Amino acid sequence: MIHLIRRWRQAIMDYPLVSGPLRFCSLKGVFPQYLRLHLPVAHRFVVKIDRNRSFIYHRAGQLDSLAYRIFWWQAFGFEPETSWVIARLTQTRSTFLDIGGFTGFYTTVALTLNPTIRTWTFEPSPRLFPVLTRNIQENGFEDRAVLINRAVCDTQSTASLFMPRDVASSMSTLSLDEVDGEQGEIVEVETMRLDDMFPLEHPVELIKVDVEGCEDLVMRGARAILQNQRPVWIIETQMDGPNDELNGIITEHSYRPYHLLPEGPVLSNAIIPDPSRRYLNYLLLPEESAGQVLSELIR
Repeated sequence: MIHLIRRWRQAIMDYPLVSGPLRFCSLKGVFPQYLRLHLPVAHRFVVKIDRNRSFIYHRAGQLDSLAYRIFWWQAFGFEPETSWVIARLTQTRSTFLDIGGFTGFYTTVALTLNPTIRTWTFEPSPRLFPVLTRNIQENGFEDRAVLINRAVCDTQSTASLFMPRDVASSMSTLSLDEVDGEQGEIVEVETMRLDDMFPLEHPVELIKVDVEGCEDLVMRGARAILQNQRPVWIIETQMDGPNDELNGIITEHSYRPYHLLPEGPVLSNAIIPDPSRRYLNYLLLPEESAGQVLSELIR
């Protein structure tokens, strides 16, 4: 009986003439939260960035928390302190690397906002990669988006990737210390270095990293890019992640860390993750161009 009720609720929410008005009421703040929590997100829905631009999103599964946020509150409902920064910066750049791309949300935002940008999205999970591919294909971005089913690391080899039981979880990680008792499986995946894929003549301007505790490995494999190309980085940090290593790398390469908070990027002496775990993302800017980049982010 419970299974039938769930299927009935899902069928209703997959019908735009029903879910559309509910989403509108949610945006206006007149739809009770307890009802949202008991209604499933549609399998496929349109996400608005602004009045004129939108894209199609396929959720990864019932527990896709990203899908929940953008279904009820549109594109900037997910990580609002970070998503507007990525949206603003991708509009004035020609390349964007999305490392730990999940379902391709940030990649799709960039491609929707900037008709000339080219993106490279790395997602090692064999479960999530088909969802990522579907989101890019359904929006017609295949000619500007390169999708890579490999993990970014500091070596070109193979590694063990932990995948949670639920496909919608964003906790896939090479750092098995981060698993913390979660149920799932471990699979072997190919790894690669950014320096090997992007030679110096290939421009790299903006990099987003969300790799659940392996952020230092990504940056170690991009030392030539850090030294010579000087891209802007946006990195999600972890309370028990390799933050000392990250601080050492950004100091070595003369980068400044800015904590992404609701009031905007705030200069910090070092990467210090938020104890509340609400604001985990940092904007890393080369010292010589920090002022110029920050001027792009004046709201």
